[in-house]
Amino acid sequence: ALPPAAAATLPRSPAPAPAAPARPASIEAEPVAVAEIEGRGELPLSSAAPTIVPPGATFRVSAPGACADARVTLLDAADAVLPGTASRELGATTRLALGPAAPLPPGAHLRLRLDGATSAALHDAAGGSLAPREWPLVVSGDPPLAHRPPHRGRR
Repeated sequence: ALPPAAAATLPRSPAPAPAAPARPASIEAEPVAVAEIEGRGELPLSSAAPTIVPPGATFRVSAPGACADARVTLLDAADAVLPGTASRELGATTRLALGPAAPLPPGAHLRLRLDGATSAALHDAAGGSLAPREWPLVVSGDPPLAHRPPHRGRR
């Protein structure tokens, strides 16, 4: 053992740094989206490439966990929200449904978006978060011809 005077002169180990606050975990499982097509069943949607859907399609998304702040929207090419009726069921998974208010315009390029209603990310009851997800869509059919004014040139 060291004499008391020698022990007082030895360098002390620095105190441990306070632990960083625990960050909520990310939600690990990916959400699943489908288009419901009357008379033909469900069509899985891909986030990697556009899915062709008919004008009368409705949509469902299942997200892991009970995500009370989850919402699903349908956006056009200009990021405008298309009107529709949405519903949400919470349980072991969150189920969201979206029915457009009118048939989707043929030829339109749209995106089905899952995000949080109060922030970009959605959150489950355990504090986990999930960044927004999108599924690109193309509505089947030819887009309407643009209105052209009558020709006013020489004949």
